[in-house]
Amino acid sequence: MHPKTFKRKFKNYIGATFYDYHIKQRLLKGLYLLFFTQYTVSQITYISGYENYSAFIITFNKDQELNPSDYQLFK
Repeated sequence: MHPKTFKRKFKNYIGATFYDYHIKQRLLKGLYLLFFTQYTVSQITYISGYENYSAFIITFNKDQELNPSDYQLFK
């Protein structure tokens, strides 16, 4: 399948671009780990697929109202 065809079909089926969907999946994994594990935010950064801490924090703060460390306080 041609990449343009894939992108178009993906967006029609899922309702978001592949890139946006991929980022959302990483953030959901990070949220899950924040709530249900004892990992530090730094560890969760790498487990979620981000290569550096600051990129994770910037992306996380664009999507969520609270900082990642704030979610760990709910445990």
